Amino acid sequence: MIKNYMDQFTHAIPDRYCDKKIDFTFSFTDELKNEYTEYGCKIQAGTKGTWKIDINVNDRLEKGDGFFLFIYDGSLGHEFQVQNKEAANHMSVEPEAFIELDHRTPGISNICRIFLKEDMLSGQSISITIRNAESYYTAGESYFFIEYYNGKEQTSTPVTGTPFVFEVVNRSELALLRVLGPTVAKLGDTYKIHIGAFDECGNLMEDYQKEVIFLNRVVRLVDGQAIVNVSFDEEKVYRLKIKETGNNLVFHSNPIVCQKDPKQFIYWGDLHAHGWGDKSMHLMHVSNKKISPSARHEQASNIGRFDFCAVGPMSYPDVDKELIWDSYKNTCTAYDKEGEYIPFLSYEAHPPTGGDRNIIFKYLDESIPPDYLTPMYDIDDLYNKRDDVFVECHIGGKTPKFEENMNKRERLVEAISSFGNAEWLLQKVLKHGFQPAVCGSSDLHYGLMGGPKTVEQSRGRFFRYFNKRDAAYGTGALTAVISKKLSRDSIWESLENRATYATNDDRIYMEFSVNDCQIGQEIMCKETYHLKVVLHGTDIIERIAVISGDYVLIDDFPASLDYENQFNISSLPSDYIYLKVQQKNGGFIISSPVYIKYPYQKWNESESSEILGKKNEASAYLNDVIRYLTIEEDISKFSKITPVDIVEETMTSCALFHAFFGSKKISIRWYFKYEVPRIRFDWGVTNTGNKDCEMVHNINNTD
Repeated sequence: MIKNYMDQFTHAIPDRYCDKKIDFTFSFTDELKNEYTEYGCKIQAGTKGTWKIDINVNDRLEKGDGFFLFIYDGSLGHEFQVQNKEAANHMSVEPEAFIELDHRTPGISNICRIFLKEDMLSGQSISITIRNAESYYTAGESYFFIEYYNGKEQTSTPVTGTPFVFEVVNRSELALLRVLGPTVAKLGDTYKIHIGAFDECGNLMEDYQKEVIFLNRVVRLVDGQAIVNVSFDEEKVYRLKIKETGNNLVFHSNPIVCQKDPKQFIYWGDLHAHGWGDKSMHLMHVSNKKISPSARHEQASNIGRFDFCAVGPMSYPDVDKELIWDSYKNTCTAYDKEGEYIPFLSYEAHPPTGGDRNIIFKYLDESIPPDYLTPMYDIDDLYNKRDDVFVECHIGGKTPKFEENMNKRERLVEAISSFGNAEWLLQKVLKHGFQPAVCGSSDLHYGLMGGPKTVEQSRGRFFRYFNKRDAAYGTGALTAVISKKLSRDSIWESLENRATYATNDDRIYMEFSVNDCQIGQEIMCKETYHLKVVLHGTDIIERIAVISGDYVLIDDFPASLDYENQFNISSLPSDYIYLKVQQKNGGFIISSPVYIKYPYQKWNESESSEILGKKNEASAYLNDVIRYLTIEEDISKFSKITPVDIVEETMTSCALFHAFFGSKKISIRWYFKYEVPRIRFDWGVTNTGNKDCEMVHNINNTD
């Protein structure tokens, strides 16, 4: 923890604390009456107890003054309440008589604000108690702050002793011995098998120094981990067994399919995760040994045994933006190793409307991205024509609005997320006529990169309807990429070709083909479609469903670890078909679709795919149209305004133009015969209503 961090990470006036004589004590008392009060104290994850903060005033404070309490890189609770002492996160303050408590301050990092209803004298104290709380679920350092608020000046500055630093550490009981190996292995080759010990909160047990039995030999885990080299000498499906010495509880690896000469491999990674750089939620605001870029990629490559990963800032702070981005770039360069681990640069964009997006860059020399609140219109301009950028839509804070925008590089749809699962999002995209690849991503915040699927304490999809204690899965969701080799070019090409499927944690082996074409490919329509499905699960496969449009075409219930079947379908209700798989343990798959191409034009496709460029009689009115748009509208939103022709309508004539409004093609009709010329806009190059006219209002509000 650097001592001068406060200049960067609080609202503090640089280089000084407040001039009032104020100090505080901070404590956590668990259900067994163990009390944690020392700076740097260690509290086990998910421990139930009571937080207490005593503020001691040795100066005179005036009516209207107060205190702001908040925390970075952690949480004291979610959705504090004052009504029910029996309910979770009950907050109280003493003495109540002269204190006004604001416990509903916006933002996850804010704990409460306190305002004085009368003067406070030297020697008096204030106590804030949070009952029925628990320590944060994920291990790492947290930084607790108190700021003194000067009511007259309306400024806040830190009190002496801020921040109070404490550390959440792993629990002591083993919940999982996880064994991760390759999903596809070549006969005779040697592979690294990663072993990790985890507690029930999904934390790596860094204090676990024990022997385990793996492949009938003793392996000692150091700091909760071990890597063992294993070769496979038989063509079959391996599920490697592991157990603690002196314990009968047995765990198995992911299925490892050994083939003599595999033509393709299945690689795993997370395409949407975060580390240092978070000015909105402050869960990743202070870089430390848990969330720094180097820590994230170490976790991904070592703990998670990821083959690739895209991790980046969630919301850039106002300061040190270049320092943060350079840290990610330098770390990616250091960890980039073909055949072992491919890191990608990324960041999350939060345009004011249109929905959040994760931006992924192919190369590691990318310049610093724009502000995270950049409008979608400008994001389109930046990335629409770049084949070295992917735009990934997801269901985080703001769900995507495809009625307003769909970037040409929006090739990835986060159908499985730790926030919640979103097959509906895939269906929505498909119904808008787009043909994406699916991905599974953790949207990781302060959790453990590459850790097993773990129930968080908040951030679930119902937080808008109930309260923030609706639990998300902090980690787990993954993208499987089918590729010939583990290289930057090959992984990117497979993503471009939509050779992907998503899981919510379990590394299930899957093959799904239609007429011998694998997921992501486009095939011509046929009278009959031949489907092939091969699965090797991590648990009993309970259901497989083949879906096209709104319909389940095949519903099968294998009740087995392994599954192989073939089907013939005579017709399809839509122009896509994909596979969904569910396991007994809650693990499941959504595949990228196979797309069906029909020899017909869609009803809402423009008659012309290009803006016409010939000179004609409408050219005489081009300057008038440009002048009108400059005076009456925002001309910067229009481009490629091209004269097409003079159209003779029933009552009058107009000059027809084609143009772009943002990235969308439009037509403009200029009725020049009226004393005050009139103008009409339509989406596309026809006026038959082939686009949703609500887009006009939405885009104007957006941009």
